Amino acid sequence: MTTDITRSPQQTPGATETRRSLRTAPPGVRREPDNYPFAGRHPRGWFQVGWSADFPIGTAVPMHYFSRDLVGFRGEDGVLRVHDAHCPHLGAHLGYGGIVEGDCIRCPYHGWKFNPDGHNVDVPYAGTRNRGVRLRPWAVHEMADLCLVWHDPDGGAPQWDPPVIPELTSPDYYPPYPDMTARWDGLQLRAQYIVENTVDIAHQNWVHRSPSEHRLTEWEIHDRMCRSRQSINFGKGTTSTWLTPDGPVDAYLDVECWGIGFNVARFLGTDDSAHVSSHTPIDDHTIDERLTLLAKREPGHDTPSPAAVKRFEFEKRHFELDVRIWENLTYVDRPPYAPSEGRVWREFREWAATFYE
Repeated sequence: MTTDITRSPQQTPGATETRRSLRTAPPGVRREPDNYPFAGRHPRGWFQVGWSADFPIGTAVPMHYFSRDLVGFRGEDGVLRVHDAHCPHLGAHLGYGGIVEGDCIRCPYHGWKFNPDGHNVDVPYAGTRNRGVRLRPWAVHEMADLCLVWHDPDGGAPQWDPPVIPELTSPDYYPPYPDMTARWDGLQLRAQYIVENTVDIAHQNWVHRSPSEHRLTEWEIHDRMCRSRQSINFGKGTTSTWLTPDGPVDAYLDVECWGIGFNVARFLGTDDSAHVSSHTPIDDHTIDERLTLLAKREPGHDTPSPAAVKRFEFEKRHFELDVRIWENLTYVDRPPYAPSEGRVWREFREWAATFYE
């Protein structure tokens, strides 16, 4: 069985909502060179390639990320594995018709079989195996429902562990899949544009029309993670909103970026929701974006409450406001920063550059 999760408009029935590019220019049209300093390179780090339900036992799943064809499959042992997709024999794509046997995968073209490490273990019509060929295996980590792979431009092993996100497994939060997950296929932008929001405080008032004064109160870099915290007066200028029914609330938006691949935004002091956003390069100009929203349980609701669903819909609308900017911008490598933003932006971009080295 084969399921293409990277290009099909729908996934498993009843699963994650899938949306498309919002770009106003015709697909494939680039307005002008954008001076992006890392063109042609994909960053090092952990990236999400799906949710656990996207990889049922016994199914070969074709994918295309980092300008490479990949195949994911979950064996009878329940472990998810990701390999380079093309059989080294005559090049067939194992994601299209590949046969999962035990914890191995067999090529649909001539039946060559590869084990979890990618080594050939059977050439059925020869009665032997070919010790000299191998499918490249990718490091995989399942974090609750999130499926991550490690990408290294030099093919190296993982250099750090994915973060622990307590809300993913906390009984105080609704299980997110599938009701609180969304996906945008083929966005015509680069992953770094999204994580730069971590330090882009000024855009809140313009892109999102926030009436509050946003102030960056904390900014720190810890090796492969950077974190910002901004103070916000939610509900400013109103007596009551759906998010602040008792009136305006002084709260914080706390954002952690773990490399270029994904970030976690926590709204502290309001609904305490956590928003996990992943940005996985398809090629040099295109990404798939996934959102997993973790909302606190409310009494009497075993599944996301109407308030939680409203929060999710609100988040998706505001993300698409950002996408409209990102898909149509021209990257400026040396911006004329305003005095209040220069230091933090420069530190962020210096940090981001380390993932391409």
